[in-house]
Amino acid sequence: MEGKLPEIYWYVFWVGCVLLSALGMWWGGRNTHNVNMKILEIMRMYAEKGIEPPASVMEPLTRQLLDPHKQQAKQQATRQAILLGQFAGGISAAAVTGGIGWWWASEKYEPTWVVYAAGIVAIAAVAGAVSRLIAAMVTHDK
Repeated sequence: MEGKLPEIYWYVFWVGCVLLSALGMWWGGRNTHNVNMKILEIMRMYAEKGIEPPASVMEPLTRQLLDPHKQQAKQQATRQAILLGQFAGGISAAAVTGGIGWWWASEKYEPTWVVYAAGIVAIAAVAGAVSRLIAAMVTHDK
């Protein structure tokens, strides 16, 4: 076998990637749906009573409904922490892509354009990561 994986492992890998992606999208959609249903439940409670909801209730609900990602990001982390997380993700993506290109080149697999494509993607990921690191160092939270 000499370092080569059986073909079935590649099929399992790609099927696993697709399943994990689909699961992630389902999970995100489910969470958004649950938040929207809670907002509707609160609004239905006021509608059943026949009264107008107070502004103190409607303002946070409207903000949550119209811009949920921004509100969650503000609550969970500062701008520097978000940028540093993106920096780490970019470096990780560059390492994985560069490693795949290096492995492809060292095994002398065909086609050789994969090595060049992996190198270009790795360089782009490093450039993006460095820009996030610079942005984290020079920007300040308001």
